[in-house]
Amino acid sequence: MFQYILEFIVALAALIIAHELGHFLACRLFKVEVEEFGLGLPPRAARLFRAGGTDFTLNWIPLGGFVRPKGENDPQVSGGLASAKPLVRIGVAVAGPLMNLLLAVVLYMATFAVLGEPDPARLNEVEIQAVLTASPAEEAGLQVGDILLSVNGQEVHNSDEVRTIIYAHLDQPIAIRYRRGDSTAELSVTPLSSRPAEQGATGLQMGPPMRAISLP
Repeated sequence: MFQYILEFIVALAALIIAHELGHFLACRLFKVEVEEFGLGLPPRAARLFRAGGTDFTLNWIPLGGFVRPKGENDPQVSGGLASAKPLVRIGVAVAGPLMNLLLAVVLYMATFAVLGEPDPARLNEVEIQAVLTASPAEEAGLQVGDILLSVNGQEVHNSDEVRTIIYAHLDQPIAIRYRRGDSTAELSVTPLSSRPAEQGATGLQMGPPMRAISLP
């Protein structure tokens, strides 16, 4: 549970920081002065440095960040946001959501560039994509890249079939036949009902084999 909470905080912080960075860059582009760019939410923990008339600060609440343009709500402040032309104010406002969209595109491109995509010619195969440390699968000798051929004597063609067999035989040794490179072998794994649900009874993460793709 703590891991999920931490992942949520990190993901939310990244989205908010990207959003605020969009506002900040737009302010710079349109010559709107920015008084502060904060990582995290107040109260302030420290001022990291000052550059271009902007204080870059670190704050105590780790939920994203904020940008404080000069004269954000006061049109009487010269060089501030509220006194800028309407198109400038619109540009600064829109820059935040646009940065979030750009972040999504970059993350998708990076994901496909690193992981590839499921190989259409091998969708009926099950490949081990991760083996958790100190898990039954690791102790049995399974490795990333192994292709599962059968579990407990039953041929398997997708991850759901493997999980169904595993969870029907908790705390019982099951035979797993697999292919590694050009050779096949068989070993025994005992899925444990005592393991946390998010780690799986055997500690395997599976899916169809991936293939590298070229992205523009």
